[in-house]
Amino acid sequence: MTPGPAPARTPPTSYLLADRLLLLAAALAFLLLAQPVMRALLGVVPLAWARELIVVAGLGALALPRLSSPLWLRLSVPDPALRRPLSLVLIASLLMGLALSSLLLCYLTGTWLSLAVPLVVSGVFRLIPRPRPQDYALPAAVPPPPHPALRALLAETGFVVELRVAQALPAPAMLQAVNGEPAILLSAQARDTLPLDLQRMLVAHELGHHAARHVQWTRRMPFFQIAAGLLGGLLLCLPALGDAGPLAPARTVGLYVLGYALGLTAWLPIALAWLRRMEHQANDYALRLTGDGEALAQLARWTHEQLGAPARPGRLERWLTLQAPSLADVEAQAEAFRRERASVSVGGAAQWQGQREGSSDAR
Repeated sequence: MTPGPAPARTPPTSYLLADRLLLLAAALAFLLLAQPVMRALLGVVPLAWARELIVVAGLGALALPRLSSPLWLRLSVPDPALRRPLSLVLIASLLMGLALSSLLLCYLTGTWLSLAVPLVVSGVFRLIPRPRPQDYALPAAVPPPPHPALRALLAETGFVVELRVAQALPAPAMLQAVNGEPAILLSAQARDTLPLDLQRMLVAHELGHHAARHVQWTRRMPFFQIAAGLLGGLLLCLPALGDAGPLAPARTVGLYVLGYALGLTAWLPIALAWLRRMEHQANDYALRLTGDGEALAQLARWTHEQLGAPARPGRLERWLTLQAPSLADVEAQAEAFRRERASVSVGGAAQWQGQREGSSDAR
């Protein structure tokens, strides 16, 4: 049975690259304008206040691209259902980096007003309503529930994971914590559109993420990203720390902001490669659990058709935008599994035939 038609949805994969490019543009603009602005401020306010204001402006340059994400996500993510969650994720990951950057710049430049910047951004962020994972889930009584074969698949693994049908997910299925417990959320669209073998493959894939503890690792990824930004900023601004003169703080802050942006940009291809590796591992687990390579290939075709993702992306596109393996990669993985199964079957049959002939000779 082939899956039904999938609606056209553009994948939110390019928004990360857009975020880094906007951050680099803001950092470069601030580096170029920092000293002229500092010079202008010195003609109006005392040196101590000019230092304070230039540090606040530098932190503002770091925050502006993500605070403005509700606007520019309209260009990189056409699906309106995905824009707000993605914007919230970007702003949330900004807060800790902004707080640590303000502490570091406060120490390097001898200022204190910059400490208020992350507090203001955090206050604004808390005013934005955020969807919770349990908000996606439909009540258990809403028909039709997940197929009994899917619950049997969960029972076969021995994992204590709840299976729920979800109303509006940004993906066909997701592994989330609902009320503190792991749960697989299967979209109502996937339940109603996909045949049972593809639904089993979808659930098995999410079980692969659970078995490998991928959720815990993805929660740690923002900390690695922030560490890359802080390291980049510190390394780039170190040569300016020995500068003297009234414009020295502007150069220090400008170089730090640019280094932070470069660090975050350098981390992007590493993070995306890590995510693609996780998806490959989840696919491998699903193949071992179900033994159905054709179902994985069909599910990959359906998913890529739904997302409008390129089947064979170029190397640069893969490294800078793709969070999951391409269709060609998944089909190659499924084909390799089928060949492995076939070779094991042929080898087992040959071994059985050899044992049979040996027993005949013995008689």
